Amino acid sequence: RNLGFLLYGGLYTGIFQNFLYTVLFPAWFGSDESVVTITKQVVADNLVFGPLLCLPIAYAFKGAFTSEEGLSLEALKYGFNKYIEDVFE
Repeated sequence: RNLGFLLYGGLYTGIFQNFLYTVLFPAWFGSDESVVTITKQVVADNLVFGPLLCLPIAYAFKGAFTSEEGLSLEALKYGFNKYIEDVFE
């Protein structure tokens, strides 16, 4: 379980989100600190990246590393399906 959270924190949160927020967001939305630019970034993060990328990945990692099967495709699917269930119910 700890390994799963370490991988999630290190790979996704540490590496990918750093790339997303420091490289991609400035390329897509600009690097100035205006209210308009920051609002675009916040909206994209809250409406696109959070619900469609961040949370599904977190649920998949949690499913994989808390299941009895360990890291497997079925455990990842279980985690993702749990996310869908939590969102739509």
